Amino acid sequence: MERAIILPFSIDESGSIYSSNDPKKIWQSRVIAAVMTQLGERVQRPRYGGTVKSALFENAEEASVMVESTVSSVFSSFLPQLTLNQVQAVMDAQSSLLNVTIYYTLPSGQEDEVSVKTGTLTRAGEITQEY
Repeated sequence: MERAIILPFSIDESGSIYSSNDPKKIWQSRVIAAVMTQLGERVQRPRYGGTVKSALFENAEEASVMVESTVSSVFSSFLPQLTLNQVQAVMDAQSSLLNVTIYYTLPSGQEDEVSVKTGTLTRAGEITQEY
């Protein structure tokens, strides 16, 4: 049975790095890592990741299209064991948050989802919300 470190990185009660052997948690961590890693961010793997963070600089409609496209590309390149079912990317005009929900099927056939909220800056450069 596989055991892996789970995101967000944390320490458990015994002082060890929190890990799990639950396939859903392991795949959720892998999806978040792949989707939220910016291209070029990893020194030894510069082609790993996507451009989700770049979508924050687009208008709501273009951001949604950009996120859906990059998530699809990330799944086909880095998560081929999973089946991508749907990506919902919605910009909340009030909070300036881009809410992304990714629906996918695990290798076992079980369906799962993961949600990510990203943040944006005001025009003055102030952080309105962090991801």
